[in-house]
Amino acid sequence: GLPETDEFLLDIELWPLEDNHQKRDQEWTAFEQWLDEKGIEKKDQVKQPGLTLYRVVCDSNQAEQLLRHRDVRSVDLPPERSLIFQGIQNFPEMPNPEEDAPGIVVLDSGLATGHPLLKTAVGDAQSFLPGEGGHDEHGHGTHVAGLALYGDFEHSLLLLCHIPNCINGRARI
Repeated sequence: GLPETDEFLLDIELWPLEDNHQKRDQEWTAFEQWLDEKGIEKKDQVKQPGLTLYRVVCDSNQAEQLLRHRDVRSVDLPPERSLIFQGIQNFPEMPNPEEDAPGIVVLDSGLATGHPLLKTAVGDAQSFLPGEGGHDEHGHGTHVAGLALYGDFEHSLLLLCHIPNCINGRARI
């Protein structure tokens, strides 16, 4: 559902309809003109060939219009900033997994084994490519390992912040 406030933030993703730079620019311009016509304030944007995101301020009527716009792929409420954007030093100490916790194998770009949210669960990280180490150069493997370990991070973070030992039985990576 929508927030019960007069105005709120929404994250909007557009379908990547055009594969041509000029047509993509025209699509972005048309969408931004539509936002202006509807009185929807654009706060931020990310524009790349295969990804277009906007953060907007709107009311519930404007949100309904966004949901019906032909170029809109998804509409979502932004994550709760107080939880997601806190400093890593504010996270509680992560407990070690239980000895009989299931194992998870992540085949990806590597792993940041010392990451504060993963390090107690990491058993090993290695590369199977000649001359490559098991460290994560791009963050994707670490991201995937975090998803495998915690699932819905926002939900797990809520539990971690309010019930410190709630995920004792989680897996080893």
